[in-house]
Amino acid sequence: NKVIFVDVYADWCKPCKKMDEEVFPDSTLGAYMSANFVSYKVDGNSSVGKLLRRKYGVDSYPHFLFIDYRGNLVFKSRGYKSAENLIKDAQVAINPGIYNKYELYQRKYNAGGRDKEMLGEYLELDYLRYKEVNPIIFEEYFKQLDLMDKQDEKVVQRVAKYVPYADGRAYDLAKDYYLRMKDDTSQADIQQIRDNLALAIDRTIARDCENKNGNHLNDLLIKKEELLFESNPQDTLGNIKEVELTRLNFFVCTANKEEYREGSVSFVEAFLWDNERFKLDTTVDKSIQQIGVDIEDAAMLGEFADQYLTFYKEKEALHDAEEWIKQAIKWDDKLEYHGTLALLTNALGDKSEAVNIARRALERARKTKDDYALEIQNVLMTIVDGEELKKGVK
Repeated sequence: NKVIFVDVYADWCKPCKKMDEEVFPDSTLGAYMSANFVSYKVDGNSSVGKLLRRKYGVDSYPHFLFIDYRGNLVFKSRGYKSAENLIKDAQVAINPGIYNKYELYQRKYNAGGRDKEMLGEYLELDYLRYKEVNPIIFEEYFKQLDLMDKQDEKVVQRVAKYVPYADGRAYDLAKDYYLRMKDDTSQADIQQIRDNLALAIDRTIARDCENKNGNHLNDLLIKKEELLFESNPQDTLGNIKEVELTRLNFFVCTANKEEYREGSVSFVEAFLWDNERFKLDTTVDKSIQQIGVDIEDAAMLGEFADQYLTFYKEKEALHDAEEWIKQAIKWDDKLEYHGTLALLTNALGDKSEAVNIARRALERARKTKDDYALEIQNVLMTIVDGEELKKGVK
C-alpha cells in the first residue's frame, strides 16, 4: 500500500541525466525513498511511458509522479530537483492530511461550491499538488474579490503567488504588491512571487502564440523587460538579449517568416557579429569566461541556422545561415553543427560537398562513439539516396 514514485525521463533530456548523476545516488534521498515509496523509472517515449504521459498529463522532463496503489495521482512535480527538494516533494506526497483535504475541496468544487475562501484554499492545494496554477480556479476566485479584499495583505499575496496570466487586473495587482514588498526580507514568499510573475508573462505569450495573436506581444515584452531589469539591473545586455530571443521565438511559433528573418539578422548583427572578436578568435589563449560566451553564442547561431532550413528556400537567407553555422563551428566544434552545415550546403545546391561534410562528421562520431552518430546518419539519408548511403556505410 505504499505510494509509488515514478521518474518519467527522456534520453535526450540533460536535466534527467543530471538527476541520474548527481541526485539519485544521494544516500539520504535513497534511504528516504526506499523506506516510504515503491520507486519506478520509465522512459516517456516507451509504450508504458506514453500511457503514463497521457493519463497523468506529463508535458516535460523530468516529471515526477506520486501515485497511490489504486492508480490515483496524489502529487506531481517537474524539473531538476536537488535531493533536499525532492525529499520535500515526497513528504507532501505521503501526507494524507494534505491529500484528503484536497479531495474534500475538489468534491465541494465539483458540487458547485464557489465560496471565495473555499476557492482560495482549493487554489493553493491544487498548486501544492500539481506545482502549476489552475487558471480556471484562479479566475473564479479573483472574480469573487471585492475592493476590501484587494486591500487585504493575505488576499493580495495569494493573488501574486498564483496569478496565471499577465494581461489583466490581477497581474497589475500582483506586480504592485511585488514592487512594494520586494525589499522586505521578512517576506519568505517574495522569490516565488517574482518567479510567478515571470511565468505569468511567459504563459501569456505562449497562449497568444497558440492563438496566433500578436496584438499584445510588445506590451508583454515590455513587462518582461521591466521585470528583468528590476531583478538584475546590471545585466543590460543579457536582459535585452533575453527579451529579443522571446520575440524571435514568438515569430517561430506563429510561423511569421518575414518578422523572423528581419529580427534574426538584427539580433546577430547587434549581439553576435563582431569582426574584432573574430580576429582574436585565432589566438590559442582564451579565458574560461570567453570560452563560455563562445559556446553560448554558437548555440544561438546554431538555432538560427536550423530554423532557416525550415523557413526559407531563398539563397540569400540560406547563405546567411551558412555563414552563421560556420562561425558556430569555430566557436564550438559540435557534430550537430556539422550536420546543419551539410544540410545547408545541400540546400544551396552543392550535394557532393554536403555528402563529404556529413561523411566526415559521421566518421568522427563513430570514432569518438558520440551519441549524435545516428543523427548524422539521418542527415546523410536526407541528402543522398538509400543506395548511395548503403554503399558508403559499407
